[in-house]
Amino acid sequence: MSETIDESTQTNDDSSEHTLTLPSASFSRSLAILANMFLHSSYWFLLLDLTFSANHLPSLSQTLAWRQNICLDYYRRILLILPLSSNIVADVARPVSNMKLMSTSKTIEITKELDLWLHDAVLWVLQLVKEEKIPDLEEMLHQIKEEIAIMVDESEQMTSHRFLEM
Repeated sequence: MSETIDESTQTNDDSSEHTLTLPSASFSRSLAILANMFLHSSYWFLLLDLTFSANHLPSLSQTLAWRQNICLDYYRRILLILPLSSNIVADVARPVSNMKLMSTSKTIEITKELDLWLHDAVLWVLQLVKEEKIPDLEEMLHQIKEEIAIMVDESEQMTSHRFLEM
Protein backbone atom coordinates (compact mmCIF):
# COMPACT_ATOMS: atom_id res chain seq x y z
CA MET A 1 0.00 0.00 0.00
CA SER A 2 1.44 3.33 -1.06
CA GLU A 3 0.81 6.38 1.09
CA THR A 4 0.91 9.83 -0.46
CA ILE A 5 2.24 12.58 1.75
CA ASP A 6 1.06 16.10 1.16
CA GLU A 7 0.84 19.21 3.32
CA SER A 8 -2.22 17.91 5.15
CA THR A 9 -0.61 14.59 6.14
CA GLN A 10 2.83 15.77 7.14
CA THR A 11 1.84 16.29 10.75
CA ASN A 12 0.27 13.86 13.16
CA ASP A 13 -3.31 14.43 14.17
CA ASP A 14 -2.26 14.50 17.83
CA SER A 15 -0.21 17.67 17.16
CA SER A 16 -3.45 19.65 17.32
CA GLU A 17 -3.38 19.29 21.09
CA HIS A 18 -0.38 21.67 21.10
CA THR A 19 -2.16 24.29 19.01
CA LEU A 20 -4.23 26.85 20.86
CA THR A 21 -7.04 28.85 19.36
CA LEU A 22 -5.52 32.28 18.93
CA PRO A 23 -7.75 35.36 18.85
CA SER A 24 -6.45 37.06 15.69
CA ALA A 25 -3.91 37.11 12.90
CA SER A 26 -2.34 40.15 14.57
CA PHE A 27 -1.90 38.19 17.78
CA SER A 28 -0.41 35.25 15.85
CA ARG A 29 2.04 37.70 14.25
CA SER A 30 3.08 38.92 17.70
CA LEU A 31 3.83 35.33 18.74
CA ALA A 32 5.68 34.71 15.47
CA ILE A 33 7.78 37.82 16.11
CA LEU A 34 8.65 36.53 19.59
CA ALA A 35 9.57 33.14 18.13
CA ASN A 36 11.81 34.84 15.58
CA MET A 37 13.47 36.85 18.35
CA PHE A 38 14.35 33.59 20.10
CA LEU A 39 15.73 32.14 16.86
CA HIS A 40 17.72 35.32 16.23
CA SER A 41 19.12 35.28 19.78
CA SER A 42 20.13 31.62 19.59
CA TYR A 43 22.16 32.41 16.47
CA TRP A 44 23.82 35.37 18.19
CA PHE A 45 24.63 33.31 21.31
CA LEU A 46 26.21 30.66 19.10
CA LEU A 47 28.45 33.23 17.42
CA LEU A 48 29.23 35.16 20.61
CA ASP A 49 30.48 31.90 22.06
CA LEU A 50 33.36 32.06 19.56
CA THR A 51 34.91 34.86 21.64
CA PHE A 52 34.75 32.85 24.85
CA SER A 53 36.02 29.71 23.13
CA ALA A 54 38.89 31.59 21.47
CA ASN A 55 39.86 33.06 24.85
CA HIS A 56 39.64 29.67 26.60
CA LEU A 57 36.78 30.67 28.92
CA PRO A 58 34.84 27.40 29.25
CA SER A 59 32.35 28.53 31.93
CA LEU A 60 31.32 31.59 29.93
CA SER A 61 31.15 29.41 26.84
CA GLN A 62 28.82 27.00 28.66
CA THR A 63 26.66 29.95 29.72
CA LEU A 64 26.16 30.97 26.11
CA ALA A 65 25.52 27.38 25.02
CA TRP A 66 22.82 27.22 27.72
CA ARG A 67 21.28 30.47 26.40
CA GLN A 68 21.39 29.18 22.84
CA ASN A 69 19.60 25.97 23.81
CA ILE A 70 16.96 27.83 25.82
CA CYS A 71 16.26 30.16 22.91
CA LEU A 72 15.93 27.28 20.46
CA ASP A 73 13.61 25.45 22.85
CA TYR A 74 11.35 28.48 23.23
CA TYR A 75 11.41 29.06 19.49
CA ARG A 76 10.15 25.50 18.95
CA ARG A 77 7.55 25.72 21.72
CA ILE A 78 6.06 28.92 20.30
CA LEU A 79 6.02 27.51 16.76
CA LEU A 80 4.03 24.52 18.03
CA ILE A 81 1.35 26.89 19.31
CA LEU A 82 1.04 28.89 16.12
CA PRO A 83 -1.32 27.71 13.40
CA LEU A 84 0.60 26.28 10.43
CA SER A 85 -0.55 29.16 8.25
CA SER A 86 1.12 31.72 10.54
CA ASN A 87 4.54 30.09 10.94
CA ILE A 88 6.44 33.01 9.53
CA VAL A 89 10.18 32.75 10.03
CA ALA A 90 12.06 35.94 9.25
CA ASP A 91 15.64 36.28 8.14
CA VAL A 92 18.05 36.29 11.03
CA ALA A 93 20.23 39.39 11.22
CA ARG A 94 23.87 38.52 10.81
CA PRO A 95 26.16 39.62 13.66
CA VAL A 96 29.51 41.29 13.05
CA SER A 97 31.76 39.19 10.88
CA ASN A 98 34.72 38.49 13.16
CA MET A 99 33.37 37.51 16.55
CA LYS A 100 36.64 35.83 17.54
CA LEU A 101 38.38 39.22 17.71
CA MET A 102 35.71 40.83 19.88
CA SER A 103 36.74 41.55 23.47
CA THR A 104 35.33 39.47 26.28
CA SER A 105 33.75 42.54 27.90
CA LYS A 106 32.05 43.51 24.61
CA THR A 107 30.73 39.95 24.25
CA ILE A 108 29.33 40.08 27.78
CA GLU A 109 27.74 43.47 27.02
CA ILE A 110 26.02 42.09 23.91
CA THR A 111 24.85 39.06 25.90
CA LYS A 112 23.22 41.40 28.40
CA GLU A 113 21.58 43.40 25.59
CA LEU A 114 20.15 40.21 24.08
CA ASP A 115 18.87 39.04 27.46
CA LEU A 116 17.13 42.37 28.08
CA TRP A 117 15.73 42.43 24.53
CA LEU A 118 14.18 38.99 25.03
CA HIS A 119 12.90 39.89 28.49
CA ASP A 120 11.14 43.02 27.18
CA ALA A 121 9.65 41.06 24.26
CA VAL A 122 8.30 38.32 26.53
CA LEU A 123 6.74 40.95 28.82
CA TRP A 124 5.13 42.62 25.78
CA VAL A 125 3.59 39.37 24.49
CA LEU A 126 2.62 38.33 28.03
CA GLN A 127 0.63 41.56 28.36
CA LEU A 128 -1.17 40.77 25.07
CA VAL A 129 -1.94 37.26 26.32
CA LYS A 130 -3.38 38.61 29.56
CA GLU A 131 -5.60 41.01 27.60
CA GLU A 132 -6.82 38.17 25.36
CA LYS A 133 -7.32 35.84 28.36
CA ILE A 134 -5.47 32.76 27.12
CA PRO A 135 -4.54 30.97 30.38
CA ASP A 136 -2.46 28.11 28.89
CA LEU A 137 -0.30 30.50 26.92
CA GLU A 138 -0.07 32.88 29.86
CA GLU A 139 1.30 30.08 32.03
CA MET A 140 3.89 29.13 29.41
CA LEU A 141 4.99 32.76 28.97
CA HIS A 142 5.30 33.19 32.75
CA GLN A 143 7.69 30.22 32.78
CA ILE A 144 9.65 31.73 29.90
CA LYS A 145 9.71 35.11 31.66
CA GLU A 146 11.16 33.50 34.80
CA GLU A 147 13.90 31.73 32.82
CA ILE A 148 14.77 34.90 30.92
CA ALA A 149 14.83 36.84 34.21
CA ILE A 150 17.51 34.41 35.44
CA MET A 151 19.48 35.12 32.27
CA VAL A 152 19.13 38.88 32.83
CA ASP A 153 20.29 38.58 36.46
CA GLU A 154 23.24 36.50 35.36
CA SER A 155 24.26 38.94 32.64
CA GLU A 156 23.89 41.82 35.13
CA GLN A 157 26.37 40.01 37.36
CA MET A 158 28.70 39.35 34.43
CA THR A 159 28.74 43.06 33.51
CA SER A 160 29.53 44.16 37.06
CA HIS A 161 32.95 45.73 37.41
CA ARG A 162 33.98 43.11 39.96
CA PHE A 163 33.34 40.29 37.51
CA LEU A 164 35.13 41.97 34.60
CA GLU A 165 38.20 42.67 36.74
CA MET A 166 38.64 38.96 37.53
